[in-house]
Amino acid sequence: MNSLILFDDVKYIQMTSVALVFFLICGIYVCTKQKQNKITKGIKYLMLGVIVDLVAIWYGYHIAYLSRIIDINSLSATDLSIRLISAILVASAGTIFMVGKNSWIVMGAIGGAGLLIIIYISLISPNGAVINVLRNLLPAIGFIYLATACTTRCFQRHKNGFLLACVTMLYVAYEVFNNVSSTPDSSIIPIHVSIIGYIGLGISFLLMMSDETEKELDSVLKKLKKSDNRLQEIIKLSPFPIVISRLSDDSIFLANDNFCKLFGLNQANLPLYHFKDFFVDQDNRKLLNSHLEKEKLVQDFEILVRSPG
Repeated sequence: MNSLILFDDVKYIQMTSVALVFFLICGIYVCTKQKQNKITKGIKYLMLGVIVDLVAIWYGYHIAYLSRIIDINSLSATDLSIRLISAILVASAGTIFMVGKNSWIVMGAIGGAGLLIIIYISLISPNGAVINVLRNLLPAIGFIYLATACTTRCFQRHKNGFLLACVTMLYVAYEVFNNVSSTPDSSIIPIHVSIIGYIGLGISFLLMMSDETEKELDSVLKKLKKSDNRLQEIIKLSPFPIVISRLSDDSIFLANDNFCKLFGLNQANLPLYHFKDFFVDQDNRKLLNSHLEKEKLVQDFEILVRSPG
């Protein structure tokens, strides 16, 4: 359902309003909690586009009343212009999702061409049938463009949010296209984004944030693994005997070949030993552990070591 009966379907109006609030809360939450990136920027453009679309719907519904004091052609031109702005904002959100920034030159060219068409069919050569079609076609174009943009992100590893947004936008565009072929009725308000659309977009925002968090976590883990591999390589190539043990269970985590040569050990047998096995005085080991737990760093601490066995 994509139209609201103004007086008879009060419950649906209330449900749609709740869904709209949910959509806005999810968008604002993601934009405030997530660090500023192309996801948050795209969400801002999308929310603004939806809000402008609602303004256009409200304005379009009241054209009949405003036409008593203002020329109907001027009102129609304004109505289509607002819908054009909404479509450009929604399309801009899709562009940002795809490439990370908006192409103002392309959007400006599209907006300029659209404005010329609006002026022609509304003011120069008024055509009521074409105007009624454009009222639904303009937002549909914006939604389809956004769905296409989200599709390009669906082939990446972290894609749940964009996948849901793509499906939601295709559903909304389908609903809007149904309005294109329907006969206009002044007793209903043609809501382009229905309850399912608002809820779907709100959930997709949360999933986008989750996907972005997982992506950042994967990046951090890759960097840590790379740093760990580099550190191990440095230790292995060091001319000095080096051993690394875990403070929690005293197990040997890493030792280079020079350490093994010094104590006559085999790298394969290192897991069989604990760091304490190399201490002559176990009290000395306990004292070292105590210093490490308190200060995290110990320097100039002499110990007597031996080959375990």
